[in-house]
Amino acid sequence: MRKIITAFLFLISAFTSIAQLVESKEVEIAMSNSVYEDLTIVPLDSNGVIIVKDQQGMFNKKAKLIITKYDKNLVPVWFNNFDPGLFFELEKYYLSTDGFYCLLKEKNGEKIKILKIDLDKGDLIFIETELLTNIQIEHFVGYKSKVMIGGEYNDRPVVELHRMFDKSAKVLPGIYNNHLEIQTIETNEPENEFYLMMRETKKCAFRILSFDLEGKKINDVRLEDKNKKILNANILKINEQNQFMAGSFAEDCGDLALGFYYFPIKDPEKRQYIKFSEFENFYTYLPEKRQEKLKKRKEIKAKKGKEFKIKYKLNLQQPFIFENEVMLLAEVYFPEYKSNTYISSRTPSINTYDNGITRREATNFRYTHAIMMSFDFEGKKTWDYSIDLKNLASESLLDKVQANHVGDKVLVAYPKEETIQLKWIKKGHKAEPLAPLDLKKTNASKLSEISVEMISWFPQTFLVFGYKKTTNVYGGESDEFFYMKKMEIKQPEDLKDLN
Repeated sequence: MRKIITAFLFLISAFTSIAQLVESKEVEIAMSNSVYEDLTIVPLDSNGVIIVKDQQGMFNKKAKLIITKYDKNLVPVWFNNFDPGLFFELEKYYLSTDGFYCLLKEKNGEKIKILKIDLDKGDLIFIETELLTNIQIEHFVGYKSKVMIGGEYNDRPVVELHRMFDKSAKVLPGIYNNHLEIQTIETNEPENEFYLMMRETKKCAFRILSFDLEGKKINDVRLEDKNKKILNANILKINEQNQFMAGSFAEDCGDLALGFYYFPIKDPEKRQYIKFSEFENFYTYLPEKRQEKLKKRKEIKAKKGKEFKIKYKLNLQQPFIFENEVMLLAEVYFPEYKSNTYISSRTPSINTYDNGITRREATNFRYTHAIMMSFDFEGKKTWDYSIDLKNLASESLLDKVQANHVGDKVLVAYPKEETIQLKWIKKGHKAEPLAPLDLKKTNASKLSEISVEMISWFPQTFLVFGYKKTTNVYGGESDEFFYMKKMEIKQPEDLKDLN
């Protein structure tokens, strides 16, 4: 059951001279009380969004995958149902230009099912086959009906290539090694290649292996710089001719991020490393007095010939690509370990760069602040900034802070409990905090509980989503819903027309 809610206008600020965030559409999806349901949201930029509803009955009976595509106005385009069969679970998924791939695995077995769904029509094809090795699956990508499945077996990395058209498969050679670990697997679709990013744990070097679609190794690039260790890597597909690799790096063989790096994917020798201590506006998340104190400490160390180092544990997001530049964004966090933690609330899965299904953690996470840095398509650093997140709490390690580019400003938004926190940031100026949007207060008479997550969907548009419970006329709890809100950045002149 779906219910379209009448659009409601949220104002960011009382000042009409400032662009505001407007809710233009909301969709509710009723949750079942008879089966367990988990929802995964997969944004398609301006092409819409895919919702995967994974239903599991008692003892794995009556399991079902319901895959629905909505357009950019949250109007349903198509849906398709798939019966996984007994004891199969949705393990991973991957969004490619030629389709949406899903991997299901048999519990306590090697049997797998690979699905490919057409993005335009929703047509579904699948195969049932078996893994060649008893690996713990960690990575999954697909392109042109060929998929790579990566993971570990006996604490060593393994990658299998499966072809959907004839069910043939092979294990990629030269990877099963004691001193290697898989960081991620990516597709380079313009070149018809798979990229396998790996770390050498013994020497702390980073390797980029490229394979053709048949699993033949094309290239093996080894990145090893003195006193630097690449921690992670994302491929930025700006266009067919212009692709970058970017991520964070550590000092020596450490695991705490020291800064960001980036380079053109076809020219690794042009890689640049930029430490957080070199940022112009790194301390903007702190009060001004604290900023001045740290700047003086940095100057004193510099006079003594010593380096002022800043190291953090980072949740690095998939980079944002705007009109003429790329923005790297990461949240600084620390885990809170608690024994006998019981988590009762829902957290919808989000399509992050690892394309995995969010598994519930028995740990809480605290985000202290967010760091952002941008560079143009020529590789020149253009800007940096940081914002205070005030120890934002989360039950899962998710991408919290979202950004959208409007002219010469960036609107930064992140969920906190039942609200959306907002800041306008203009290069060369201080951040301008805006009045938070209280989603529960807006519908206080109807809501008893609401969770809030969000993503930057496409230019000047955010997608807000989560779970909510409503109250009936007698004051008791009624049904639970998964909801999605399309929220757009509107200029003052546009708001006059809406009013």
